[in-house]
Amino acid sequence: TAKNWRCLASYFIIDVLLLVGCAVIGGGIGGTSASYFLYELFGPKGAQIDLYEPNQIGGRLSVIEVNGRNYEAGGSIIHGRNKYMVDFLKHFGLKKRENGNSRFGLYDGKDFILTESKWELITLIKLAWRYGFGPLKLQNYIDDLLNKFERIYFLQDNGKTFLSVTDLLNAMSPDFVQELHVTAKDGFIGNGFSERIIDELITATLTANYGQSTIHSKAALIDAKVTDIIMRPENDDFLIHYTDIENRGNKTAYDIVIVATPLAEETHTGIKFNNFPQEFKFPGRYHRTSEEDAIDEILTVKTGLDFNSVGKIQPVYYKKGEKDFDVWKFFHKNHLHRDN
Repeated sequence: TAKNWRCLASYFIIDVLLLVGCAVIGGGIGGTSASYFLYELFGPKGAQIDLYEPNQIGGRLSVIEVNGRNYEAGGSIIHGRNKYMVDFLKHFGLKKRENGNSRFGLYDGKDFILTESKWELITLIKLAWRYGFGPLKLQNYIDDLLNKFERIYFLQDNGKTFLSVTDLLNAMSPDFVQELHVTAKDGFIGNGFSERIIDELITATLTANYGQSTIHSKAALIDAKVTDIIMRPENDDFLIHYTDIENRGNKTAYDIVIVATPLAEETHTGIKFNNFPQEFKFPGRYHRTSEEDAIDEILTVKTGLDFNSVGKIQPVYYKKGEKDFDVWKFFHKNHLHRDN
């Protein structure tokens, strides 16, 4: 009937009007995950999601080929209590890689101050001799920290949102906000850890992993470089200016913009934020990991050395019992070249 057709037409008009435009800048794990969760949030007919990435999808999650085998060249470890990443593994049918036996050593720039034994009991005795009950206390501290961190999953499952990172951290634990105002070393000292375990075990972990010292959900990948983000209060949206692979300029308006690309000055991202209520500055350094296929694992306990860590790695599809692979990964803040 005419009445039914009018109702149906109204439904489609409302459906189109409610379509949310979302721009995600950066195609690393942060940007691709954000796109995925936006799709989950808005449903198959709720948003137009555009992902801007001028280079390779995956960011620092990269793979290189050496002698016909693939090796992880970036992030390669997923913590078992990282709910979202564990869920991704199940959702996409990914399998855990088998690992060969490897041993680590702590290096201070001159000598190895601690080396792991192939016998676990011997390693435990070495740790206790050098650090006392410190490693056990550290494990309990980390477990408590993870218990607090996991509150975010409950909050987000119940639709809780946050206006700032500080609000998010405070919702997990007020302790997280307080720790923003102290150095890692002062924080650990305040929690009763010795300077030796901080300067060695904890520093080795921070240096190796972080380079730090103590959509209608129609989704589209846009091979383009974003140059400007303009806030338009009069339209209640954001205007994105970008150049494509042929260096042609274009622009698109969005309701939501997620910046998931590093903005530190040294990255030369060059994105300009126009008409925002405040000027943005992005201090700090972008932590790179550069790898070489030249020369099982050295962790440094001193900053300013030629490398953060070096370790032998196994192929992506490694099976226990395979021959030894002479491929090593170097972690360093700067790019490595073959003449280094």
